[in-house]
Amino acid sequence: MMSDLVNLILVIDPGSAKVGIGVVNRSGETLYRDVIPAGELVATVVSINTRFKPDAIICGNGTRSADACSSLRAIDGLPPLSLIDEAHSTEEARTLWLSENPARGLKRLIPRSLRVPDGPVDAYVPQVLAARYFGGASKTEGE
Repeated sequence: MMSDLVNLILVIDPGSAKVGIGVVNRSGETLYRDVIPAGELVATVVSINTRFKPDAIICGNGTRSADACSSLRAIDGLPPLSLIDEAHSTEEARTLWLSENPARGLKRLIPRSLRVPDGPVDAYVPQVLAARYFGGASKTEGE
């Protein structure tokens, strides 16, 4: 499926212990964002697929992507799955977190480069990967 025919995607940033997962539309709006234990990936994807009916599933090609993709391909009824290059996506996700969570109160005195996110930025990686996908950076369609 070509990215220009897709309007809503389920994006997965697989890791060995936790997985960033999100649903993002073509305009960049994140409709769902979470970080889940890796062992809950299949059940969560099935639930999200039922709820949002995405046109495609996009999976980062880094840590544990082969395991995640293999598990998801074994499930009937899911949309096509594609891999996308996730190089430096965590750094981009941190920047995105900083822009969406401006410092308040005394934290405004801390330089932006020294601010630390309150939780894992893995929840923001799917938004970064979605922007790459809709921007034409898909690594391999249908892989």
